Amino acid sequence: MDAIMKADKSKWYCKDVFSDNPYDYVIGFTETFFSHGFHIHDFFELNIVLSGSAIHRFNANDFRINIGDVYIIPPRVPHGYFETKDLKVFHILVHNLFLDKYSAELANFFSYYMLFTIEPLLNEGSSKPYLLQLNKDQFDEIQYYLGKLEQFYLKIDTQSCIIRDTLGLLVILRLCQFYQQKTIDGFDVSNIDRAFIEGVRYMFNNYNKRITVSQLAERVHLSKNAFTIKFKKMFNKTPGEFLISYRLTKAKNLIQYTDWPLSTIAEQTGFYDVSHFVKTFKAREGITPDDYRRYMH
Repeated sequence: MDAIMKADKSKWYCKDVFSDNPYDYVIGFTETFFSHGFHIHDFFELNIVLSGSAIHRFNANDFRINIGDVYIIPPRVPHGYFETKDLKVFHILVHNLFLDKYSAELANFFSYYMLFTIEPLLNEGSSKPYLLQLNKDQFDEIQYYLGKLEQFYLKIDTQSCIIRDTLGLLVILRLCQFYQQKTIDGFDVSNIDRAFIEGVRYMFNNYNKRITVSQLAERVHLSKNAFTIKFKKMFNKTPGEFLISYRLTKAKNLIQYTDWPLSTIAEQTGFYDVSHFVKTFKAREGITPDDYRRYMH
């Protein structure tokens, strides 16, 4: 188990924020008081800075955030706020199953992968933040939808949950469009060329299949060695390590939210061999899949 998960869970770990309603996948609210401490959670957190500034500590890196900044905190990544000054942040908590539910729709947006997966990875190992910065018109539009989303905060009847779900999807898709506009206009997305990201997206869409580094390199017209070097420089992980991490993320969701046997989960997430899956899971997470299932329940 991650060292952070071994800590005092009442202090560090945010869990069970969603109700038992099967449509309760998105929660949106404004935060103005920050405890200046680390915490982690088992859901995605989409953040839009509404006013002020602060130092946002993401894993081991410190970034200055300001009004209009948009950034994602993935599950189980420690983060916190320091040196806050008139800070106001709108948080959208996104259940893992929400992204699975709308995976087909989100896959049509190239920038979805950048916003939810690649930028957080870059920010974990970078000395400067890679953040979507909204212009005034974009900021005003998003604020309108955030206001509507917050009207249904803490309402857990089915109709309210469905409305929150729909508004959350709308906000995410509009942010993806804003991101794409920035990219098209020459926004510096950490000097990553689109063809290379397409190779990463191939991993996301085919993680449950057998994938070799040679296959990925061929897709972006690089040698296996050149692809591996460039990939590791960008993500601080080899392609193989990246793929294993992504498969384990998917496996954790299945362990937590289904009663499937480990053999089925191993097959569905590209491990195929259950003993290899268990060995890899324990080596990376410090806990067996069975113990993880008991812990999360």
